[in-house]
Parts: sequence; structure tokens; C-alpha cells
Amino acid sequence: MQFQRSADSGRSQWLVAAFLSGFSLLALEVIWFRFLLLFVKGHSNAFPVMLGVVLAGIALGGLAASLWLRLVPEAHRFAAPLAFVAGVATVVSYAAFPSVMAPFGLSSITRPAAILRVGVPLMLPVSFVSGMFFPLVGAALRAVAPLRNRNRRRPHACQHPRRRTRLARRRVHPAAARRHREVVLHRSR
Repeated sequence: MQFQRSADSGRSQWLVAAFLSGFSLLALEVIWFRFLLLFVKGHSNAFPVMLGVVLAGIALGGLAASLWLRLVPEAHRFAAPLAFVAGVATVVSYAAFPSVMAPFGLSSITRPAAILRVGVPLMLPVSFVSGMFFPLVGAALRAVAPLRNRNRRRPHACQHPRRRTRLARRRVHPAAARRHREVVLHRSR
């Protein structure tokens, strides 16, 4: 009973951590887009380029975490320090932003390449680390509370002996059923 309580509390802590970090990343996306619209002229190219940077960071981070988990199965133990690194990366990226904007001066940014030059240093590091965090949380959840009956295969409804005949009767066309009965009767004679 004690093991069940500790597994449930460990699972709930990881789920809360995943929820809060996902919520924080979503809030950061909104803040990044609003912040960059101060410098980027808001036209049809700006939003997709900025969203692409965030999604690429999450995808690359997930790929890196999956490789890390393949090499070091206990890598989920580094999830908490990785969340701290994401917070530090947020602060550092905002602190470095004036130097990123210096070459552009006060001009409005309109071209996709320039949007990337401004958006990547601000958004990619945090997105990458957050993308690494989520697979580590999944691995930690599996380590804290393994799935019950993971190897037991549940029978399909059609595989149950009683259900099999009922389902088979329902799916057979009436004409086909008559022909089948005639064949069975003919063979039994």
C-alpha cells in the first residue's frame, strides 16, 4: 500500500511539472510573438517564421532527448536541472537581445531571413531545452509508475468465443447465410 501511495504522488508531481512547463512554454510563445512584433513588421511571413523556429526547437530538443535516453536510460533524473536550464536560457536570451538587434538599428524587419536572425537567438534555445524536457518527463513517469499489465495482451471482442459467433452472425449477409446453411446441410447428408 505504501508503494502505491508513493507511486501515485510521484506520478502526480511529474504530471504537474509537465503541465506547468507546457503552460509556461505556451505563454512564452505568446510573449515572444508580441515582443518580436515590436521590431518585425507584422505581415504574412512573420508569424509562420517565428512559429517555425519554436516548433523546430521543440522537435530538435525531443530528438536530442530521445537519443540521450537511448544512450543513458536513467537520463530522466536530469529533468529538474534541465527545467532550470530552460529558465536560465530565457533570461540569457532576453539579456542578449539588444546585441542581436544592434545591426538592424531602428529599422523595421520585414524579410524572413532577418526575422530568423532576430528570432532564433531569442526563441530557439528555450524551445530546444523545453523540447528535451517533455520526453524526460515521460521517461520519469514510466520509471515512477510503470504501466500495469504492460505485456498482457487483451483479447479483441471477436476473439471471445461467445462474442465471435454473435458478431459473425451479424456480419453475414442473409443470402450468404442461406447458402452456407445449404452447403452445411448438403455435406451432412
